[in-house]
Amino acid sequence: PPPPPCTTGGPVGITYRRWDGVGGTGVEALLDSEGYASGVASATVTEVLQIFACVVAEMPIMRSPIQILYLILVTDLAPSIALGMEPGQPGILKEYPRPKQQAIVLPWMWQGIVANGAILTVCAMMVYTYCLWTWCGTLSSTEITTMIKAEEAAGYDYEASTSYNLMRARTAAFVCVVWCENFRAYTSRSFDRWVCEGLLDNVAMQKAIFMAQCALYFVILTPVVRDDVMNLEGQRLGVEGWVIGISGGVLCLAVCELYKLVTRAQIA
Repeated sequence: PPPPPCTTGGPVGITYRRWDGVGGTGVEALLDSEGYASGVASATVTEVLQIFACVVAEMPIMRSPIQILYLILVTDLAPSIALGMEPGQPGILKEYPRPKQQAIVLPWMWQGIVANGAILTVCAMMVYTYCLWTWCGTLSSTEITTMIKAEEAAGYDYEASTSYNLMRARTAAFVCVVWCENFRAYTSRSFDRWVCEGLLDNVAMQKAIFMAQCALYFVILTPVVRDDVMNLEGQRLGVEGWVIGISGGVLCLAVCELYKLVTRAQIA
């Protein structure tokens, strides 16, 4: 017989359905806020893909280890936690429960997680590639290293050097990734519902995004932190750098939303 409506709620977006059937009582855990798993998993996938792409293309590595740690532990952490505080999806308790043996994250969900990570990686690489080509004149790590050594030997002014422009390119890519992840925090709330649905329902998410943005501007605008610790340059990034970086985030938002059409077809 069909199970009765679910009446038991669990923490972190998990809804427990309990029913009586042949062989005893079964308990099923459903991911009410599916985006929690998506947001946490795709953040790691994205960082790996970006570094891998730079190595394969023989480009200068997009960011240093400390920058990766800052992205994962500071700018991405609060939005990831806020995803687990999303209000329950309307009608979720009336849906028929899945089989007890079925995984919480289904194959099409994993496909969406990888696809979203790939989309963010492509957007970040587009920003980084454009800035490297425009400001450094080449994408080759070997050529850039040779140019930096030659300029150091000739005593070039630092703000006109290849090393400085490389740092600006990395900063633009850093800005792009933070904006991409912040936008994805909203899109990851559901695999198939549009981002505008219930956009402001989760107060914790608004606070988390505000904190992430503050962390971004702190690390690229505070003199000692940006120069001696993070090796980023936001003060002289220029209008072009800011526009390109933020535009990469907007592009990521648009493509991730379009991918939901694929997910809807898979669910149907």
